[in-house]
Amino acid sequence: MSDLSSSTITIEAPLADVQGALFALDQYPTWSSAIKSSEVVERDDQGRAIKVKMTIDAGMMKDRVILDYDWSQAPGQLSFSLDDADLLTGMDGSYSIKRC
Repeated sequence: MSDLSSSTITIEAPLADVQGALFALDQYPTWSSAIKSSEVVERDDQGRAIKVKMTIDAGMMKDRVILDYDWSQAPGQLSFSLDDADLLTGMDGSYSIKRC
């Protein structure tokens, strides 16, 4: 059984600041209470994280995941897909960033 979720958040901040926070994947534990650790495992030739190992503790859902990131639509969108996990069998998503 799979679950789908979607969320929209409006952030009143300069677009560059929002992108800076979302694109600093190794810094997620500093602002996300569910992400306990985040380690960049691999970077592309531009220095962007393309493989990240995270430890997630979101109450009932606890897991260690490795996510692959796709920067081909950046800076407007950053996509990710599950490479490996202890429990999860799928986790694909994206951040779509636009000026309101």
